[in-house]
Amino acid sequence: MLLSISTGCTSKKAITEEFVDCLIQMNAGVIDNSAKELKIIDQNLYTTEEKLLKLEQVIVPALEWIENQKVELLEEFKYGSWHSRVTRESLAEFKNDQYEITALELSVHRIGTPNQEFHTVIMVTDLATKTQSDWETAESELKWRKSTLEKQRQAKLEDAQLSASTLLSVLEHLEDWEIREINSTTYSISGPGLGVAGELTSGNWTYYRASKTIIPADTQSAALQKILSGGF
Repeated sequence: MLLSISTGCTSKKAITEEFVDCLIQMNAGVIDNSAKELKIIDQNLYTTEEKLLKLEQVIVPALEWIENQKVELLEEFKYGSWHSRVTRESLAEFKNDQYEITALELSVHRIGTPNQEFHTVIMVTDLATKTQSDWETAESELKWRKSTLEKQRQAKLEDAQLSASTLLSVLEHLEDWEIREINSTTYSISGPGLGVAGELTSGNWTYYRASKTIIPADTQSAALQKILSGGF
């Protein structure tokens, strides 16, 4: 049977403060975890952006070579099909500490006809992983990874902001909460702002004073716990 606290305002204030402290600690854990996760995301994002930059450093001169070869081949040859490639020795010019161009070729077919077309080969090797791919695939994968990390970062920020702002909204209602004693160390705390269902609603929690533990006692308070604890 639930009993109303009858030992005066001081006891109710003490229980409320302890309950609020539990809510704050719950939220602080989310903020700390978000900060740690954001640090990892930022490190991965920095690494990805750096790799994109270093890929560009070898790809830009390779694309310039392709364009120059197009001009030279069409100036030199007026018909037929021709092929040009960079020798293995010269490929050393298209390299940095992250990437190396391992094949750079241009071919032109049916010169001087309406069906004239160019084919290019630019293969790049990631020196860290020893993986080889065409440059467009390498660039596409890095851009996809960057975009994914940026979305993850934004989502983490929004989740942390939602959790913190929700807690502030909850605390605006603390004066209206009802506290009932279940036994000498267990209390029921209910009232407006302690639950959520699309927006803040009334909710009901159980507070175990000995262990400083709070447990949702209805679906609305369980939903609020997910937001405050980062469960979402």
